[in-house]
Amino acid sequence: MRINHNISAMITQYSLGRANNGLSMSLERLSTGLRINKASDDAAGLSVSEQLRTQIRGSNQAKHNGEDAIALLKIADGAMNEVHSILQRQRELAVQSSSDTLTNNERSFLDQEFQALSEELTRINEVTQYNTIKILQGGAENAEELTARLNDDWIPDAIATVTTAYNNLTAFGNIQVTGEEMDGSLGRLATGGTDGTQATINLDLADFDSPVTDIANPNGDMPQTGNVLSAQEILIHEMTHALQYINGHQPPTWFSEGAAEASNQGGADRVTSLLGTYGSIDAIINASSFASIGGTIDSSAWSGSDEDYATAYLAAKYLQDNSGGGINGVYSSQITGQAQFEANLAAAYGSSYNNFMTAFLTSGAAANSGPVIAEQDGSTITGEGFSGVTWEIGEDLVMHIGANALADVDTLAMEGLGAVSAGALGIDTVSIASGNAARSSIDTVSNAINTVSERRSSVGALINRLEHAVKNLDNQIQNTQSAESQIRDVDFSTETMNFTRQQIMVQTSTSMLAQANLSPKSILSLIS
Repeated sequence: MRINHNISAMITQYSLGRANNGLSMSLERLSTGLRINKASDDAAGLSVSEQLRTQIRGSNQAKHNGEDAIALLKIADGAMNEVHSILQRQRELAVQSSSDTLTNNERSFLDQEFQALSEELTRINEVTQYNTIKILQGGAENAEELTARLNDDWIPDAIATVTTAYNNLTAFGNIQVTGEEMDGSLGRLATGGTDGTQATINLDLADFDSPVTDIANPNGDMPQTGNVLSAQEILIHEMTHALQYINGHQPPTWFSEGAAEASNQGGADRVTSLLGTYGSIDAIINASSFASIGGTIDSSAWSGSDEDYATAYLAAKYLQDNSGGGINGVYSSQITGQAQFEANLAAAYGSSYNNFMTAFLTSGAAANSGPVIAEQDGSTITGEGFSGVTWEIGEDLVMHIGANALADVDTLAMEGLGAVSAGALGIDTVSIASGNAARSSIDTVSNAINTVSERRSSVGALINRLEHAVKNLDNQIQNTQSAESQIRDVDFSTETMNFTRQQIMVQTSTSMLAQANLSPKSILSLIS
């Protein structure tokens, strides 16, 4: 018999500790309802459970996204339903006006209603929105012909025009042309890129918004956009910047913009427009932010005003008209900064850079005799190693209706719903003020009705598809939640039984520990 170490008590105390731990774990599980409360409870189970929770939460949000998409499409369908009603009324008016039982005076009254309805079509097209997003602006009018023209004609022509004008700017890199949001703003073209071999031009599709007859004209320029510049001129201007970029040239802003303006008719048009305001070329130059009559040019003061662009064009034009090397001579070697630019310009001009500036600013600048290089038609892409031009419509509405990021599985790209304005439907110039005009307009309005019918059919199909997608997400959420619950949630019947067992074990272990602690007292009888 020993008293220094009560082995029985130690064994009992160890059992009591285990029972207390088990009881504590059971209490935690019963109070939280979870079998896994910390990683040590079940490390593998916790990992699987968190993955399932990711899917559940992602699917819940995807379901909301799908419901939002349905709401957006229903707004579009409602608007197009009213467009249908207007078109049906316009066709009815056209049929009525086609009869010679009416005089032209009476037809003019019908035409008043017809034109008012056309205006309402355009208004509906503009005000139909979801979360401030104009949802009936899905592409330029006749977008397929537009993109074909850009690929087959305008973009190659722009490249050929610039490379012919400035043969040192060869298209050896990659130029990517993308479509940005159609917001109706003119001149949103911009160049950029991530390295020295690729440049990007962003085209606002609204820049090409025009009657179909202009777009379909195989020999025509890009349609006018209401500004002094046409979209083609802007495209050539930006193509100049793109080629400057991929050739690594970094001239000061005034020369970069002046050369771009001089590559097409836009610069001359801009000067002509400003002459109506200022009266003389000297006055235009004096009004610019970076140049003044008196012998100074401050590149850092460039503000991007019309006066700045016009003055930059005039300086580039002056160099072209009064030097042997011209603008192309400045690109004879790569421009890496102001010093290299000044050296290149001096070599092209045949005198010092300062002499060129003084001559330009004090000689009355250049005569407004048109562009340096005339626009070209029917040109083809040239330049060794040129890897092509891509055109992408940027008007698709991408709906994320999945829990993950797989493009073909978790997202649904809805093609642009398309404009339903009078111009987009081809009835903006339609009149029923005469019998012949009314009779010819019947088919035009009928075609517009068919166009809207096709778009509404697409919208209806998408709504049905999205409704099925939402229902499938409901099923996935329910079943995935069940799977997650199976792993993470506690089984109350089993855990209650375990809790009762641990309670009994704590009580019995406590009782036995008391007994074990009393055992050494028997030694006292030996001593006595």
